[in-house]
Amino acid sequence: MNTAITGAQIIAAASGGSATWGGITGTLSSQTDLQTALNAKQNTLVSGTNIKTVNGNSLLGSGNISLPSNKIVTGASVTGTTANTISANALLPANTLQLGKPCMIHLKARARRIGSSILAVIACGMYRNTSVSLSGATFLGQIQIGATVNILGQLERHLFWDGAGNVSVHFPNTAITDMISNGQYTTSVINPAVDNYFLYTIQCSNAGDTGQIQWGLYIIYA
Repeated sequence: MNTAITGAQIIAAASGGSATWGGITGTLSSQTDLQTALNAKQNTLVSGTNIKTVNGNSLLGSGNISLPSNKIVTGASVTGTTANTISANALLPANTLQLGKPCMIHLKARARRIGSSILAVIACGMYRNTSVSLSGATFLGQIQIGATVNILGQLERHLFWDGAGNVSVHFPNTAITDMISNGQYTTSVINPAVDNYFLYTIQCSNAGDTGQIQWGLYIIYA
């Protein structure tokens, strides 16, 4: 008796045709290689369940998610003028602030006197606008740097975005910081759908002096 079976004999004995989906019998778990592959397959992603969100935004689907652009900038020197002049600006990109999602924006700036000319005080200011211009800008605060060599001045403000189109800030004044126990505040409207700019300014009382925003920054706490 011939007990050897050749591949040709197996092919010849086959009835032909192709397998029909659902017509293959057997136990799936017995197909160890297939079961192993299925076990390693990624489960269906569910936002907030097995995949994290970013600031409450789902990562599923197409498109881009804009993240808060915490930023630090350096400024240009200002001299030869007594006009209030923008030394540095920091862009807050459109749609960084989102409706229904309140947050706090921490603004800080450090100004300094440059050179040996010490004729009068220098003012460091903060503003907000939808362009890099002081025309129509919202005033946030100001400090003065004394008429002393190698002197720095630092200013900070905290803006609260209510998630509904408004920002509130301690009433603009000449205090170094608005981190005080009490005080008046003011509210202004901001359009989150357009670019906004934080403007850091220098104003020399004497055109012979030179001032500069050494650095300006904002940090968003959501």
